Amino acid sequence: MRKTPRTSWILAGVVVAVTAVGSFILGLTSEDRGVVVEAPPAPASAPAPASGPAPAAAPAPGDDAFRDHFTAGVEYLRQGRPHEALVSFNAASHLRPHVPEVFVNIGFAQATMGKHGDAAEAFDRALQIKPDQTNAYFGLAVALEGMGRLEEALGAMRTFEHLTPREDEKFRVLAASAIWEWSATLEARRAEARPPDAEPKEGN
Repeated sequence: MRKTPRTSWILAGVVVAVTAVGSFILGLTSEDRGVVVEAPPAPASAPAPASGPAPAAAPAPGDDAFRDHFTAGVEYLRQGRPHEALVSFNAASHLRPHVPEVFVNIGFAQATMGKHGDAAEAFDRALQIKPDQTNAYFGLAVALEGMGRLEEALGAMRTFEHLTPREDEKFRVLAASAIWEWSATLEARRAEARPPDAEPKEGN
């Protein structure tokens, strides 16, 4: 029987804190990896005319609604309510379909619900949009472990470790622990699959 991935162990390391910056940016602290609370900034202001200050930038369509759905989803994840989080993040994804962080969080919600195949697809979508989205590799490794695809999970976690800054020791330790455990499991499987050595013939 295949072991269930330790989703609770993963999410324990990614408790979320949300900080509002200006009217739109959601900040991610150095201690909050995994679940992503970062969204892109609002459009920049127009250049200042020679006669006066720059006019305020017009908000992009759907910005307020996107922010509301995104922050609600993060709060639901913090409260351990992945179903509600998924509804909120899906709504956000319809408004801003090219924001990779939305799909990372969709993946974490689905992984928490045990939907590892759907979670892997969400993390892959985030990586298609932004190939160096670090948190997507972490989540993808979790989802692949849940699907019993340890070789691929190991590769994803090694990529996460490679992309994670050295000062983020907590998450590098988590990654190293998973890499060590999965490597040991794979080696044990290979050892079990090897044919026994042939008995040496007498007289040799």
